[in-house]
Amino acid sequence: MKNIFIYFSVVVFYSTQACAVVPLWPEKKDHKKNAIDRMLDGLGASGDYDPSKKIDFSVLPGPFYTPEMEFGIGVSAVGLYHAASDTSHEQPSSVTINGFASSNFSAGITVHNITFLNNGEHRLELLAEISKAPDVYYGSGYDAGKKDSNKIDFTHEIFQFSPKYYYKLRPNLFVGVGFDYQKVQASSAEFNNVGVGMPEILDDNEALGLVVNLTYDSRDYVLNPYTGWLFQVDMAQYFEALSDENFTTYNAVLSNYIDLEPVPGVLAWQVKGAFTNGDVPWNYLPEVGGADNLRGYIEGRYRDNQILYTQVEYRLPLYGRTGMVTWVGAASSGEQVNQIGKDVLMSYGVGYRFRVKDRVNLRLDYAIGEDESMVYFNVNEAF
Repeated sequence: MKNIFIYFSVVVFYSTQACAVVPLWPEKKDHKKNAIDRMLDGLGASGDYDPSKKIDFSVLPGPFYTPEMEFGIGVSAVGLYHAASDTSHEQPSSVTINGFASSNFSAGITVHNITFLNNGEHRLELLAEISKAPDVYYGSGYDAGKKDSNKIDFTHEIFQFSPKYYYKLRPNLFVGVGFDYQKVQASSAEFNNVGVGMPEILDDNEALGLVVNLTYDSRDYVLNPYTGWLFQVDMAQYFEALSDENFTTYNAVLSNYIDLEPVPGVLAWQVKGAFTNGDVPWNYLPEVGGADNLRGYIEGRYRDNQILYTQVEYRLPLYGRTGMVTWVGAASSGEQVNQIGKDVLMSYGVGYRFRVKDRVNLRLDYAIGEDESMVYFNVNEAF
C-alpha cells in the first residue's frame, strides 16, 4: 500500500513516553504502570503475547498528513494466535492490518496473514488489499525515473487477493501453490498539477495467475528472526484466457539472520530479484522504493522489467522495548537481465523500533536515497 509512512509522530509520542518507564527487553514485570502504559495496554500493545486469547491484537491509531493525501487517520494492527491444529508449534500465526482514510477521499486497507497449521507442517499465507490512493508514474527504466520532468501524478485503485498454501516436504523445505488476482484502475492524471489525458500505458487491467513456490526456511521466528536462512523462489503465470495479457513473473529471495552474541544485536542481509517476461502490465513491473524494496525512494518512480535488490541491516536492542537499526542497500534494473548492474541506486538510513508484542515491532525509518529522503512507519521489519 502506498504512503505507509503515515502517523509516525503519534507512535513516537507513545513509545518515547512508555520506554522511559517500562524496562521490557528482557522484561521485568512492573505492576506500577503509568497512564501511558495503561493506554498502551488498552490498545493491546503491552509488549507480550497472550496465547490464552483466540487472537491477541495490538491496535495503534493516529492522524497523519502528506501533500498527496492531505489530512487523514491511519490504523495499524497486528494479531498473534495459534490455530487449533497448531497448539504445539512455537511460532504463533499472525495477521497484520494497515488501514487509512484521508480528507481527499484516499482510503485503503491491506491484510497480510500467515497461519501455521498441523504443528507447522503446513502454512497458509494471504495478501489482500483494496485501496484508492495517489501514485506516480515516470516511465519504465532508470533514465525515465531520473527525470523530474517525467512525473505524472494519478489516482491508483487496486483490488488484490493472493492466497498461497505451503506443504512441508522435509525439515525447513516447503512447496507452495496459490493464485494472484489483481484488478487495477488509473484515473485523474495530472502533469505539473494540471489535469491531462490518461497515458495509454496506464490502462485499466485485470489479471489472474497461478503461483508455484519453493521455500527453504530455517528462521527461528518468521516475523522477526534472530537466526536462520530464508531462500524462496516463486513463479506466477498469467494466461490471456484469464487475464488481459499473457505474462510471467519470477521472484527470488535469499535472506540470512545472524545473532552476534556476545555482541548485542542481529545482522540481517538480503538479496532479492524480481523479473518479468511477456506483455507485462504497468502495475506488475517491479518497483524500487517503498517500505520494503529499497527504502528512500518514492514507490513507483523507478519501474523496470527486471530488478535486483540487496540490503544489509544491523538491529540493536536499546532500553526496555526500544531498539534501533541502521542499514545500507542498493538496487539495479534493466529491460533485460544482462543490463542489471549498469546503473545503481543506493539507500541508507536509520530506524527506531518499539515492541508492541513478543518479537513484533513498530518501525519508524528515515531513509536517504539519491536526491530524496523518505520516512516510513509500519509494523514488522522490512525483511
